[in-house]
Amino acid sequence: MSGTAGFGAVNGTNTDAVFYTTGSLTLSGTVNLTGTVVVPGDLYINSNAITITTKKTGQPALIVGGNLVFKGTGVLPSSRTLNVNGLCWIGGNMIGNSGLLSTCNFNVTGALMWGASTACIDTSSIGGSSAVHVNWPTSGTTLKDSPNWDVLYVPIICDDGQIPRNVKVLSSTFKQN
Repeated sequence: MSGTAGFGAVNGTNTDAVFYTTGSLTLSGTVNLTGTVVVPGDLYINSNAITITTKKTGQPALIVGGNLVFKGTGVLPSSRTLNVNGLCWIGGNMIGNSGLLSTCNFNVTGALMWGASTACIDTSSIGGSSAVHVNWPTSGTTLKDSPNWDVLYVPIICDDGQIPRNVKVLSSTFKQN
């Protein structure tokens, strides 16, 4: 499935705009989707113009059970961009899958959660100028009820005041003077 052709319409039976696929999904071309996208498998990004924005306060914008895969052309270096406005949950790794390292930009305005215990950004498969940006919204309306959804509002989804029990450092760089 490419683009949003298989998602169906927002209608009387899908008023909250929740779009679900049964496996993996490839998004190509220009995609501006308002709703929640649920992908149990891998999500392949094959464009530099993909934006997913939550439709409803408190609902996530994107849930990916597998890897977030930025697809390259295999011939020329490429640029791939995914913009998520709202809560984003990734269950696997962020990787690239072409012979040439692509520039991958993953921008989240809201909150980013990584679900796997060994999740990573595979820097061996994506270009060196790739980036992950997470921007916590600093403002928004106080109108959080229909029809004035504050799409950038992300509810508190953790136990406030809890102390982390362990931290795992995967890599570090030290600069010597």
